[in-house]
Amino acid sequence: MFRTVVHFLHAKKWQNWGGNITVNPFRRKDTSQLDNLALAAALKAATQQPGTLKIVGSGHSFSNILETKGLLLYRSKRSIGAMDSIVQEVDKTVLKSATNDELLIQITGQATLGEINKALKEKGLAFKNLGSAILQTYAGAISTSTHGTGRNIPPLCDDVRSMLMLSPEWGMCRIEPQAGITERMKFEKAYPGIELIQDDKVFYATLVSLGCMGIILEYITCVRPRYKLAETRSFITWSKLKKELRETPGKHLSCRHFDIIINPYRVNGEYSCVITNREIVSNETHNTKAFGKFFQWLVVVLQFLIGRFLRYFPFVIPRFIHLSIKSLVRSKPYIDESNEIFDIDLINKLRAVSAEYVFPLKDNNYLDAIEALIETVSLNSKKKLHQNSPFGIRFVASSKAYLSMMHGEAMCSVEIPLLANTKHWEAVLGSYESICMEYGGRPHWGQYHTLTSIPGWATKSYSKYADWLEVLYQSDPKGAFRNRFTKRMGFKYPK
Repeated sequence: MFRTVVHFLHAKKWQNWGGNITVNPFRRKDTSQLDNLALAAALKAATQQPGTLKIVGSGHSFSNILETKGLLLYRSKRSIGAMDSIVQEVDKTVLKSATNDELLIQITGQATLGEINKALKEKGLAFKNLGSAILQTYAGAISTSTHGTGRNIPPLCDDVRSMLMLSPEWGMCRIEPQAGITERMKFEKAYPGIELIQDDKVFYATLVSLGCMGIILEYITCVRPRYKLAETRSFITWSKLKKELRETPGKHLSCRHFDIIINPYRVNGEYSCVITNREIVSNETHNTKAFGKFFQWLVVVLQFLIGRFLRYFPFVIPRFIHLSIKSLVRSKPYIDESNEIFDIDLINKLRAVSAEYVFPLKDNNYLDAIEALIETVSLNSKKKLHQNSPFGIRFVASSKAYLSMMHGEAMCSVEIPLLANTKHWEAVLGSYESICMEYGGRPHWGQYHTLTSIPGWATKSYSKYADWLEVLYQSDPKGAFRNRFTKRMGFKYPK
């Protein structure tokens, strides 16, 4: 009775960014207001009562990986602190001399990518690559293998060299590969209260941990000096682009950053596409974005009305998408700092829910998968299930992280967003999952999917899944972070 009253007085509903996940935690706390001691205390309490803790970052995920009935640790919009606390110099006194070949920086796990971009810029630095959204916390992005685009560039997690983590079993620990950047004797002398774990299996499992192994406090990450990109966008039909990707893939995939936006509906007999190419440039002057702030602001403000209009008049969706993506085409390159190019700016505020699947590039498997997804959109329309946004296609190099969607081979990712409050959105996104299975795809861990409920799916999809589970049970044997997602995955905690 007392617990029920306390729950009523203290708990508040929490929703993720897309509004498709609602959590009713026993308590919730803002990580921007908690120090490491407070986080350690929360973790200790969770180990005594398993399944009572979840850290969700900024909630920029559409999966029930976020759920908990216990203590929910989230990141509010409140500033996490001064820029010099978000990005700090690495303590080089405990590093091996060979690390001088890389530009390393220490990044707070609960800072958002947007905050980190600003802090890096002040130091004359930048990420090597980024996705288009900057609302995720860095820990959330790394732990779910968030990525940008570029055939030869791996996901963000592969730039991490070391992690500082609060583990239910290991306590405060620094985790690195076997041949890590840290000199053990120097580190143990300088930081006697932190265990140094240098082990390939532990590192590559923990790197993409799905928020199930501990609370990541800090990362040591490889970055680069600030740089500029020149971005060009051009219109092309899918039939022509598909032919070029099959016959001369290097024409497009050799570009440093290459992505595609596809209208999955025919307009004038063709599926329209906009392709984006980005290359590093040196001293060119900045150009103003053709896709200006006023138009972005208009889309964000009117998103509810647009969503309602498309819901009641779905026959306009094909041409609406066609005109929307065609408006992105510009006559001359847009040149700016890399972080400005990657950032989709005010569109970050557009409420949506999405699914994302990655498919192997080998043997053009991804092209067949895209064709099947487009066909599914056509079949769905006959069932009054409508896809009201275009597909986003990106390319990513292979990753060493055991549960990265790109583990072991280069992949093509297909992101399929829907405007928030889309009618029958679960049925629409769910209809694509059979295509993912048929073409050997993997769903993005942070986006909507239900494939993880299929027995044996993860073992079949990830060659290192057994190793990942072994590390999970070592780091959190009692299941402090267990929830509906871990149950769906079939985790069997040993204690």
